Amino acid sequence: MPDDACAAGKRLVHHSDGPERFGLRLKKGGLRMNMKRFLSLALCASMLVASASAVSAKTYKMKIHSTGNERNQSTPPLKQFAKTVEEKTNGDVKVTIHFNGVLGGDRQATEGMQLGTIECGITTTSTLGTFDPRFNVFDLPFLFKDYETAYKAMDGELGDMLEKACLDQGLRILAWGVNGFRSISNSRKPIDVPADLGGLKIRCMENQLHVSTFKALGANPTPMSFSELYTALSQGTVDGQDNPPILTFSAKFYVKRLTKSINRPRRSSRSPQSSMRFRNTIR
Repeated sequence: MPDDACAAGKRLVHHSDGPERFGLRLKKGGLRMNMKRFLSLALCASMLVASASAVSAKTYKMKIHSTGNERNQSTPPLKQFAKTVEEKTNGDVKVTIHFNGVLGGDRQATEGMQLGTIECGITTTSTLGTFDPRFNVFDLPFLFKDYETAYKAMDGELGDMLEKACLDQGLRILAWGVNGFRSISNSRKPIDVPADLGGLKIRCMENQLHVSTFKALGANPTPMSFSELYTALSQGTVDGQDNPPILTFSAKFYVKRLTKSINRPRRSSRSPQSSMRFRNTIR
């Protein structure tokens, strides 16, 4: 029944010709599906829960983790996901989205999904790389020359392999997302050549590959959660950070008078995931 419900839900979704405004996309015959396809997953999830709740009449709670705020590009599809699940289950599933990392950083939230204490969350592949090093492929500097090259990799054998790897961690990837190419910004000076990074305290993700890369470039990397970055910039704990422009804008890091350098060293990917422990409780 659940598998049939998911298949039926996906058949209701058609290819979207609009721009990838929300950075969420899945593969289907090589077509990019963005928000509509993401919402089909909400329908699948709701049908899955509905089939279970029809027997048990049990109410389920689904907490969704996000380090983003209301301005983040992932917020509109997450809100629609929550609305669709509640509507299709007639309120048997109550969904709450927890913004600004209130459930913890991405690593803590991922651990929560593994334990089943958090039912769903959207995290970066850089975070998943701390659990399985194969996910670090997206963080290798200058690996992808443009978006299309990265899309082909995500839609091919690489994406299939990583989805299976995620299952080994007790998580199911619901979609592949795009944050954009990361660019470094700081409060001290422009960065035109790698040597300009010398001595700068740069916030980086809690990922050893990120730390090693910045060390190799002469910077002083400071790994910390995204939710701690605004305060660190305000207090001068770090001189700068590297994030895709859309995150720098939505988190208002630009108010800290950062000098922007469009260097695009690596592409940032993310994915919404669900806890397999939670999924198994509703079968």
